[in-house]
Amino acid sequence: MNEISKQKLLSWGLLKQVYREEIIDQNIKDIQIPSDFKMEPIVEKWLINYGIKSNDLLQIWMKDKGFNNEQWKKFVLRDYKWRRWCREKFDNELPSYYLKRKPLLDRVTYSLIRVKDEDLAFELFMRINEEEEEFSDLSSRYSEGPEAKSGGKIGPVTLKQTHPVLAKILLISEECQLWPPKKIDNWWIIVRLDKLINTELNEEIALYLTYEMGEQFLKKETSFSVEEINLINKNNQLK
Repeated sequence: MNEISKQKLLSWGLLKQVYREEIIDQNIKDIQIPSDFKMEPIVEKWLINYGIKSNDLLQIWMKDKGFNNEQWKKFVLRDYKWRRWCREKFDNELPSYYLKRKPLLDRVTYSLIRVKDEDLAFELFMRINEEEEEFSDLSSRYSEGPEAKSGGKIGPVTLKQTHPVLAKILLISEECQLWPPKKIDNWWIIVRLDKLINTELNEEIALYLTYEMGEQFLKKETSFSVEEINLINKNNQLK
């Protein structure tokens, strides 16, 4: 295949992606593989990260990418090196970034009732608040979402897995705090925080956060200005 110009990549909407991959290659070229390196756990982790849950799905993914088995293993190894680079590169920034992200990494278990009728929502809230009936019983009978099947119980989940408005409510809640009905989209909800599970800065969280910081780094590095795009177009016209 002939060398593809930046102008063509730009016109195809691929310039940023190609530039991103070049930046990754440039930064991982000096990453050394540990002497005790084993491929199997790296592959297992890669499959989890990419949401591939069976060999059939893996074969479909490889076919879509045009990979044979050897090329796929090189791709997995490249991904490992990039995550390792991110872990080393952003280690000094990790503590402060962790504190910033922690509220959305903590997991919660909460109880929920959602109904379309405002009057019903306030009636159900009063029954729970006055301890006339159990939250779980009322959710099973009245809630109009899938949580009705579990007696209103949801979780453990991270706050980023919940609706943004609901996440804000849970973020400022104390355990067992019951909130009066709130309007979210087309629903009236009653929510109670049952348990907060604090996320500690272990190695798994560190790898996740430094990879996230790496993605932010790539986004910044691949942000082309209007002037840079005009220069690419001008250089192409001069050829």
